Amino acid sequence: MDVDSDPKTPSLRPMFCSLGEITRGDGSVILCQGDTTVACAVYGPGEVRVTKELIDQAVVEVVFKPRMGMPGVADKAREGMIQSTCTAAILTLLHPRTSISINLQEMQDDGCLVSSCINASCLALIDASVSMKFLLAAVTIMVHKDGSILCDPTLKQLTHSSASLLFVFSNRQPGGQAGLVSTHTQGLVDQARLQECLSAAQLASQAIFQFYKQTVAKKFSKDQQL
Repeated sequence: MDVDSDPKTPSLRPMFCSLGEITRGDGSVILCQGDTTVACAVYGPGEVRVTKELIDQAVVEVVFKPRMGMPGVADKAREGMIQSTCTAAILTLLHPRTSISINLQEMQDDGCLVSSCINASCLALIDASVSMKFLLAAVTIMVHKDGSILCDPTLKQLTHSSASLLFVFSNRQPGGQAGLVSTHTQGLVDQARLQECLSAAQLASQAIFQFYKQTVAKKFSKDQQL
């Protein structure tokens, strides 16, 4: 996916991925979004601990591992955001008393790490053939100190932000627009600017869904050649 040269259109950093790179996972992906790189492996549905078992649906577990050191408070917060978002998309009712485990490994962080993790999780779930209600596309929007907005900023650009907003969309389109699944905001932003950021993120999410289609189509074309 190439960066859009039109300044009026929200643009994303180039995205590249490779499916099935982690051999022991039921589904896996290594996703590069700009210079931010994440590896994700999905296991399950499989056995679940009795203490975590739910009799009417599957348990979705997320483990996020930073590039160096042990997970901290911020990493646990990321796990919670990713878990709640992925749980909303997975058809957990089809697999009661089981566990679906999503393991994420940060390889390099150059901004928008959480949105990259959510996009990687969605691709790994697709690769694992996990039944889903809808696909997920996460987009981070930055509000600059001068009031301008920027889509998919780098870590250096985020140092000049007054607020950053994470939007997660589904590929369901009631009324012709991508449905909003979840959002997370850091900093203060007024209502008008929030709507502007939401509109920009909706446009950018369409490029991510198109990237998913191209990735899956490429995978099946390779399988047929073999």
